[in-house]
Amino acid sequence: MDIKSDLAAAVGNTPLIRLRAASEATGCEILGKAEFLNPGQSVKDRAALWMIRDAVAKGTLKPGGTIVEGTAGNTGIGLALMGSSMGFKTVIVIPETQSQEKKDMLRLAGAELVQVPAAPYRNPNNYVRYSGRLAEELARTTPEGVLWANQFDNIANRQAHIDATGPEIWEQTKGKVDGFICAVGTGGTLAGVGMALQPKGVKIGLADPEGAALHSFYTTGELKAEGDSITEGIGQGRITANLEGFTPDFSYKIPDAEALPIVFDLLQHEGLCLGGSSGINLAGAIRMARDMGPGHTIVTVLCDYGTRYQSKLFNPGFLKSKGLPTPDWLDQGPSSIPGASRTHERPHSGGPQGIAPRRSADADHLACLVGRACPCAGNRACAGRAVRCARVRDGRPARSRPLRRPSRQHRGGAEPRGDRSRGWGHRRDDRRSCRRRRGRRGLDPGHRLSVRGRKPARHRAAFGGSGREWRELGKLGTHDGAQRSHVRARAGVRLRVAAAARGPRGLARQVPAGARRQQWPHRHRRGAAHSARGRAGGGG
Repeated sequence: MDIKSDLAAAVGNTPLIRLRAASEATGCEILGKAEFLNPGQSVKDRAALWMIRDAVAKGTLKPGGTIVEGTAGNTGIGLALMGSSMGFKTVIVIPETQSQEKKDMLRLAGAELVQVPAAPYRNPNNYVRYSGRLAEELARTTPEGVLWANQFDNIANRQAHIDATGPEIWEQTKGKVDGFICAVGTGGTLAGVGMALQPKGVKIGLADPEGAALHSFYTTGELKAEGDSITEGIGQGRITANLEGFTPDFSYKIPDAEALPIVFDLLQHEGLCLGGSSGINLAGAIRMARDMGPGHTIVTVLCDYGTRYQSKLFNPGFLKSKGLPTPDWLDQGPSSIPGASRTHERPHSGGPQGIAPRRSADADHLACLVGRACPCAGNRACAGRAVRCARVRDGRPARSRPLRRPSRQHRGGAEPRGDRSRGWGHRRDDRRSCRRRRGRRGLDPGHRLSVRGRKPARHRAAFGGSGREWRELGKLGTHDGAQRSHVRARAGVRLRVAAAARGPRGLARQVPAGARRQQWPHRHRRGAAHSARGRAGGGG
C-alpha cells in the first residue's frame, strides 16, 4: 500500500508526460514534468515545503508561528496549504495585477491577503520588500516566531530542486536526458535542477519572457529588459541569491505570440490545460531541440493549471485588447446542438476580466420557455444581449414575434418572473423620444399623451421596453441606428421571456390600433374622456 502520512508527503514525484506535437515537430523526445499534480497544483509546492522545513530546523518557526511572503500567487498557495497542514498561519503580500483566480485560491487556502500596487523591486513598496517589513513588524508581537520566506533569496528554494526535482528527472529517464529548460521567477527551479544535472552532462537552457532581463544578462552581460508579457509568476530583472553561481548553456527570448498558440494547442489536442509559463517553457524546449538536433531527450516543467488564468489567458476579449493571437475555438459562435453551449464559455460573465458574452441562439433559452428553471432568470446580463428567444408551440420552437400588449400586472409596475425591470412606468422627459418614433412604428400619431406622462399602453407594448430602454433611446440621436436597434432588441428579449414564463395567455395576438379600442374598451376610456374634454375646451 502506498499511503502518504500527510500533505507534505504528497509533494513531488510528479510524472513525466510526452508532449506529442512538440516531439513530432522536432524529432526529439520532449517531456513535461507535470508539476501541476502537486497538492497545491504548481511547482512552487516544492519550494514552499523546503523553506518551511528549513525554518523549523533552524528554530525560526515554532508551532503556531506565522509565515509571511511576497509572492505572485503560486508560492503563496503552497505556503498556505503546507503551513495549514503543519499548524502555521500565513500572510501573503501579492501585487494587485495578479489574476483573480489566484487571489481567490489564496483566501480559500486560509491565507490572509495583503494587496499592494505593482512596483519594480527598487521601489520600497515593491511587494517583496513590503512583505519583509511586514514580517519584521509581526515578529515583535509573535512569540511563536515569524518566517519571512523570501523565496527569491532563500536558497532553501533552490535546494528543493537539487534534492528532489533534478534526481527525479534523472531517475525517471534512467539517465537518458540530454537537456532541461525552463523560465525563471525566483531562479530556484532552473538553478536547482541545473546544479543537479549539469555535472552529469545535461545541457541547461533558460526560456525568458519579454520584459525580463536575464536573457540579456547571460548573452551580453547587461541586465536589460525589453517588451512586455501577460505571463504571471516568471520574468526576473536581477540576479537573485538562488541564481548565484549558475550559468545556463542555452538562453532564449520567448514572446507571448510564440508561447500562447502552444498553450492553446496543448489544450485542444493533448488535453493539457496549462498556464502561460508552461507555454514559455515548451516554446523554449522546441527551440532547444532544434538547436541540439533530432534524437535528443529534453525535459521542461509544466508549472500549473490554466484555470488560474482563465480571466486573462483564456479570455478572447482580453487577448484581442493586447493584440495577441486568439484561437478560433475560443471565440466561436453558438453551438448547433439545442440546449447546449460551448464548453469554454462561462455564461453571463462580462466586464474586462470575464469572458465576453456572445450572441445566443434560440435554443439557449428553451429551458425557460417550457417551464423549467432558466439560468438567465433575473440576470440583466442575459436580457442585455441582443437575442431572440424562441416560443414553444406544440413542443417545437417557433419564430418569435413582438408582443403588442403586456399583461395587466406588468403595466402596473410589478416585476415579472425572470425579469428585474422596474415595470412600465416612464418619465415625462421621454415624451420627445415617443413622438419621434410614433409614426415609424405604425402607431396612431394623433393619440394624446396622458397628463401623468405615461406612454399609452399600446406604445409601451409595441416597443416592449421598460423605462430604462425608453430613456436610453431618448438620449440617442436619429443617426445612432445600430445602437437604437440594440436597445429595442434588448427590451424585446425581456418582454418575450417574461411573457413565455406567464404561459399561453401572455402571448397576445397583434391587432390594429382601431380594433384594439373595441377589444379592450376599458383600457381607453380615460384617454377618450381626456380627448373629449380637450375638444370641448375643458383642458387636457
